[in-house]
Amino acid sequence: MPNFYVIHNPQAGNQAHGDIISQIKHLRTIVRWSDTQYAGHAVKLAKNIADTVTDPEAVVLAIGGDGTLN
Repeated sequence: MPNFYVIHNPQAGNQAHGDIISQIKHLRTIVRWSDTQYAGHAVKLAKNIADTVTDPEAVVLAIGGDGTLN
Protein backbone atom coordinates (compact mmCIF):
# COMPACT_ATOMS: atom_id res chain seq x y z
CA MET A 1 0.00 0.00 0.00
CA PRO A 2 1.38 3.46 -0.86
CA ASN A 3 2.28 6.15 1.63
CA PHE A 4 -0.23 8.99 1.80
CA TYR A 5 0.46 12.71 2.15
CA VAL A 6 -2.79 14.37 3.15
CA ILE A 7 -3.83 17.96 2.50
CA HIS A 8 -7.03 18.64 4.40
CA ASN A 9 -9.25 21.71 4.51
CA PRO A 10 -10.97 21.46 7.91
CA GLN A 11 -13.42 24.23 6.95
CA ALA A 12 -14.82 22.45 3.87
CA GLY A 13 -18.41 21.28 4.03
CA ASN A 14 -19.05 23.21 7.24
CA GLN A 15 -16.87 20.64 9.01
CA ALA A 16 -19.52 17.97 8.36
CA HIS A 17 -16.98 15.27 7.48
CA GLY A 18 -15.51 14.82 10.98
CA ASP A 19 -16.36 11.11 11.29
CA ILE A 20 -14.66 10.25 8.03
CA ILE A 21 -11.61 12.35 8.92
CA SER A 22 -11.15 10.58 12.24
CA GLN A 23 -11.20 7.21 10.44
CA ILE A 24 -8.69 8.34 7.82
CA LYS A 25 -6.33 9.74 10.47
CA HIS A 26 -5.97 6.26 11.94
CA LEU A 27 -4.57 4.74 8.75
CA ARG A 28 -0.98 3.58 9.28
CA THR A 29 0.08 4.57 5.78
CA ILE A 30 -0.33 8.30 6.36
CA VAL A 31 3.13 9.84 6.40
CA ARG A 32 2.12 13.49 6.69
CA TRP A 33 -1.14 15.23 7.55
CA SER A 34 -1.44 18.94 6.78
CA ASP A 35 -4.47 21.11 7.55
CA THR A 36 -4.86 24.23 5.44
CA GLN A 37 -4.76 27.50 7.34
CA TYR A 38 -5.91 30.04 4.74
CA ALA A 39 -7.09 30.37 1.13
CA GLY A 40 -4.36 29.20 -1.22
CA HIS A 41 -2.48 27.30 1.49
CA ALA A 42 -3.21 23.95 -0.20
CA VAL A 43 -1.08 25.05 -3.17
CA LYS A 44 1.87 25.81 -0.90
CA LEU A 45 1.48 22.48 0.88
CA ALA A 46 1.27 20.57 -2.41
CA LYS A 47 4.40 22.29 -3.75
CA ASN A 48 6.25 21.39 -0.57
CA ILE A 49 5.26 17.75 -0.95
CA ALA A 50 6.33 17.76 -4.61
CA ASP A 51 9.69 19.31 -3.69
CA THR A 52 10.51 17.03 -0.76
CA VAL A 53 8.96 13.61 -1.37
CA THR A 54 11.11 11.22 -3.38
CA ASP A 55 8.92 8.11 -3.14
CA PRO A 56 7.58 7.49 -6.68
CA GLU A 57 4.61 5.57 -5.28
CA ALA A 58 3.52 8.27 -2.82
CA VAL A 59 -0.07 9.47 -3.05
CA VAL A 60 -1.25 13.00 -2.31
CA LEU A 61 -4.76 12.88 -0.89
CA ALA A 62 -6.63 16.19 -0.98
CA ILE A 63 -9.67 16.37 1.28
CA GLY A 64 -11.81 19.47 1.04
CA GLY A 65 -13.86 21.50 -1.32
CA ASP A 66 -13.27 22.89 -4.79
CA GLY A 67 -10.53 25.25 -3.61
CA THR A 68 -8.49 22.46 -2.06
CA LEU A 69 -8.81 20.26 -5.13
CA ASN A 70 -7.99 23.04 -7.56
